[in-house]
Amino acid sequence: MDANDKKSLWILAFLLVLLVGFLIMTRGCDKKEYKDDDTQDIVKPTPTPAPVEQNDKTEEKNDEIETTIRNIVASNFETEKVVEEVKEETVDLSKYFSMIASDYQLEVGDDSFVLPEIETVEGIFLKVEYFFQDLYENEYSKTSLFDTSRVGTYKIVYTLSYRQQSLTKEFFVSILDTELPIIEGIVEKYDTTTGVISYEPVKSGSKINQDIAISFRDNYELSYAEYYKAKYETIEGVDTIEQEGMQEIIEIDLEQGLLLSEEGEYHIRVYDTSMNVSEYIVTIDKTSPTLQVSYSRIDKDHTLVMIDSEEEIRSLEGWEISENGQGIQKIYENSQSEEITVLDIAGNPSTITVQTTDMEVSIQVKQNNLSTMSQNLNTNDGDITVSFHSNPLMELKYSVDGSDFTVYQDEVLNIEGHYTFQAVFEGQVMDSLEFNISSMTTSN
Repeated sequence: MDANDKKSLWILAFLLVLLVGFLIMTRGCDKKEYKDDDTQDIVKPTPTPAPVEQNDKTEEKNDEIETTIRNIVASNFETEKVVEEVKEETVDLSKYFSMIASDYQLEVGDDSFVLPEIETVEGIFLKVEYFFQDLYENEYSKTSLFDTSRVGTYKIVYTLSYRQQSLTKEFFVSILDTELPIIEGIVEKYDTTTGVISYEPVKSGSKINQDIAISFRDNYELSYAEYYKAKYETIEGVDTIEQEGMQEIIEIDLEQGLLLSEEGEYHIRVYDTSMNVSEYIVTIDKTSPTLQVSYSRIDKDHTLVMIDSEEEIRSLEGWEISENGQGIQKIYENSQSEEITVLDIAGNPSTITVQTTDMEVSIQVKQNNLSTMSQNLNTNDGDITVSFHSNPLMELKYSVDGSDFTVYQDEVLNIEGHYTFQAVFEGQVMDSLEFNISSMTTSN
């Protein structure tokens, strides 16, 4: 029973009390009149109202009261019935919220996101309210729109109502900025043949020999940028960058950007309002590399040429670059001369001359001091020796039947076996000769 029903019953009870009180007061007045008539002298009989007429009036009044009560009771019964009928016409509003999650996350500027939609039927009404909390605020503020271009958190309240029913669903939409800010380095290129100036981007980690302009951009909003020029210290003979705490940090004006022209290794960082951070490293080097050339003989006709630098250099067509990137090498034929231009990583050039010289090697077998081309010699035909000439100076070594090599001292060869002679220069065999010696005799 609700408050309206209780109120109706109280009114009914109050009317009944008033009615009973009225009847009692009426009857009391009638008795008083009869008593007064008995005590007074009767001068002339006064007609007394017929009892039947009095009863009729009372009955009429009673009938009216009973009718009123019946009407009130009937009316109250009908009200209760209507209330019961209204109660019976309830709707499960929660089913409209069953597909709505408690939290949503999306990237700032994501226009593809759509708030959950609710399709209502006739008589059901939806009210939507938006509350927004900025990234670094502690409270929500009511707003009229939902905007995915703002970083922060929306609290969205859906309220469904049907007659006397209502149900509220609260959920949150977090709009995040997870994209890193961008640092861009640009150098100016001038084409001397066409006179055209162009601008080229420079990747992080590059070495260049030009001034570089640094700019910043972000998908949402930048907050701070800084840089330092790396300082190095020598530790156990190796140049090592000092700890970051030892570096001089300089703030960058985001509106002005940064122009770097002095040589050095620069570390640049930028932050956005969501504390995403990017780092960019670039080295400006305007000094040409220092080169050294060295030679290693491959054989009497070929020489290995090696060019080394104290810093990394670019690869050069036709040359093999070393593992550390600081040297290149190539095999040349002897008696060659060429100027080689080498670029360091930054693009600074250095030129060096490569020149290979002839190598003279001559190993000849002699018997009885006469040169012979025979590979099978006999000690019975005379003394066997070997003549040797080289430029530059080399060692001549020999081995008999695979024994260890020993230096040849112009001795006469009288031991039978297979001889191998080698001209050795800087550990490399420049030339070789093989022949056999025997001591067999022949009959007449």
